Amino acid sequence: MRSMGLKKQVCREFEKAEETLKAAKELLTKGFYADSASRAYYAAFHAVRACLFSKQLVPKGHKGVSILFAQHFVKEGVFPQDFSRLLTRLRENREESDYGYAFMASREDTEERLLDAEKIIDGIKQWLKKENYL
Repeated sequence: MRSMGLKKQVCREFEKAEETLKAAKELLTKGFYADSASRAYYAAFHAVRACLFSKQLVPKGHKGVSILFAQHFVKEGVFPQDFSRLLTRLRENREESDYGYAFMASREDTEERLLDAEKIIDGIKQWLKKENYL
């Protein structure tokens, strides 16, 4: 962890999640579906990192975030297994939208990804509040 306090680090990371989710929604309204889907993943990614930071876990890479989250939060029953599945789907969709040469995101699919991200973020927000990080 950086020298800033643990609570402050967790809060800042979660703020990134909320800000990125707002950007994803704005991109959706303007018709930038692939970019919106990518931002939806990053919103959930930052929320999950906030959880990991709360336990002083610093993941390496995107898959590391998923693995540590599953080990320390999902497997322990803090969050439902659905959260791991949604995070993986968001990551895979982000990879397709960022790197897939033939990928064409639709409004409907992007709206679903935003709902997935919101579900993760809302659940994490409740937990962070309960644990006095927010």
